[in-house]
Amino acid sequence: MLKNTSMTAKVYCILAFTISSVVAQAQSAPSMIPDISYPTLEKLVMEARINYPRIKVFEHRVNATLANYKKYKLSWFDIFSLNFLYSPNNTTTLTNPAFLNGYQIGVFLNIGSFIQKPMIIKQAREEWNVTQFERDEYYVNLEALVRERYFLYLQQLALLKVKAKVELDAESQMQQVKYKYEKGEETLENYNKTLINLSDRTQAKIETEGAMLVAKSRLEELVGKRLEEIMQQKK
Repeated sequence: MLKNTSMTAKVYCILAFTISSVVAQAQSAPSMIPDISYPTLEKLVMEARINYPRIKVFEHRVNATLANYKKYKLSWFDIFSLNFLYSPNNTTTLTNPAFLNGYQIGVFLNIGSFIQKPMIIKQAREEWNVTQFERDEYYVNLEALVRERYFLYLQQLALLKVKAKVELDAESQMQQVKYKYEKGEETLENYNKTLINLSDRTQAKIETEGAMLVAKSRLEELVGKRLEEIMQQKK
């Protein structure tokens, strides 16, 4: 019984050590997650909503349809027409009798316009609502696009860190092989392999630098400012 208990304790110790080792390795492994800053991301979204030109197009469209709606609401008086007539008192004759002399004012109602006016106003209001919904929909799409490009930028930045570290390791390895080769302790073939490996790692790092700069530029295209400026505003 004591032997079984001892074996069980050893198994638990081994499992605990294994799990702790895996967790430690996962925490020390390169990751872009720690670089994510949601306050910065929200700042980027706000800057995009302020600066991106297409947002301004939607805002002006909403203002135009609102002005049109207000115009039709105030156009109720258009269905009335006012006529003014003046008949002098001395124009009355037997052949052309004037029963109403002096100043005369007539108000006429256009029945067709009166019937159509509510529908026209409703249509203008619906057009205003549609432009607001289109603007709000674009807000959502723009926010999603900013988030996507922000995460892509962080991804390329994390990859660049990895590629830079790999290049440093390759350079260190090349220096060691070179030193041994110059002392006659290493072959030319192995020395050439380390040179080619270093060249490949350097090329990979440069390509990742380009991808990172493109991702940064595409993000700045949406927010309308350089990321450095936004970081300074945050501080």
